[in-house]
Amino acid sequence: STIVNVFTQLDTDDKIEVWVTSPEDEHGTVDPAVCYIPDTDTGYGSITFVGTRSGVYTIRVVQKNAADQEIASFTTYRTFSYSEEYDAFRVEEDGEEALAAWATAGKGKGLSKPEEALDGFARTLKKSYDPRFVFIIVALALFLLDIAVRKFKFKWPHEIIRDRKAKKLLKQGGRV
Repeated sequence: STIVNVFTQLDTDDKIEVWVTSPEDEHGTVDPAVCYIPDTDTGYGSITFVGTRSGVYTIRVVQKNAADQEIASFTTYRTFSYSEEYDAFRVEEDGEEALAAWATAGKGKGLSKPEEALDGFARTLKKSYDPRFVFIIVALALFLLDIAVRKFKFKWPHEIIRDRKAKKLLKQGGRV
């Protein structure tokens, strides 16, 4: 189904007509046009139509005045196409047969209940965690940090605090 929404400025006696013409069928007949007049206060209206045949539908929106003269019009086209697998108007038994054929072609099986799709799935996920890699990475990082401190003569925080206390005592004239 398709919804056509119309929103326009209308004078007091103006009206909007929406005509939807469906494509011709095998016998050459055309479905009758549908006419809808929106709310004159807001100028808003909508129409829903169902495309039951594939083809090009013509949608014509016409604004008319109180004397039923055409003021403005707009024509657009909407196409619908159906292939066999998307035919919404198929008999229900045909659909079941088509689904069964697709399931076997895909090396699957047909399910009668949605819950059957979860059969055979694990109910819980078991996860084990091995902390050895974390400890190896931490040990390597500390080892490299120790080498860097010794190589570049970085001081550890306790050494920095000890040196500051010693400088402070020397400034005060005390003993270290």
